[in-house]
Amino acid sequence: MKERMVSWEAWVTDAETLLKVAQDYSSNVHVIGLSLGATISILLSSMHKMRTLVLLSPALYERIKPKERFYAIGRKALPSLFFRLAGWHGEILQAMESVRNNPKQIEHPVLVLQAMDDAYLSTKGLKWLRSCATNPQSEVVLLPHGSHSLTRGESKDEVFQRIFNFIQKF
Repeated sequence: MKERMVSWEAWVTDAETLLKVAQDYSSNVHVIGLSLGATISILLSSMHKMRTLVLLSPALYERIKPKERFYAIGRKALPSLFFRLAGWHGEILQAMESVRNNPKQIEHPVLVLQAMDDAYLSTKGLKWLRSCATNPQSEVVLLPHGSHSLTRGESKDEVFQRIFNFIQKF
């Protein structure tokens, strides 16, 4: 039996359900997302109150390599065919495009961390987030090392310490 693919919108719905459950237990909810989870967290931040928002390696702009250039051409020329053939990768790209094409102000204090050596994502997303993060206590940090999975990379201790220090302020 072939497994049915779930859309990125369904991932947002699932995350929203979990956020509501957390808010039923506490008004002191801090949302932390990694990669696509960070992208989904950005969407949730425009719809729900939260104490803080922590975005780790937010999936907003992919790092363009030859393979991604080919994807970009296919996406422009035949979008419906491209997204059907791209599978999960296509769902992630659609989520990224949706957030970028509908920018909303992020009023919550937000901490954004990304590593320069992230092989998957461009740092263009940091500039985009700086323009959306309106809270003066927000921080956008480009780490020299840490790869895409910041919580497991070379800078993981610094990442966890920065998250702890940021959340402690609120």
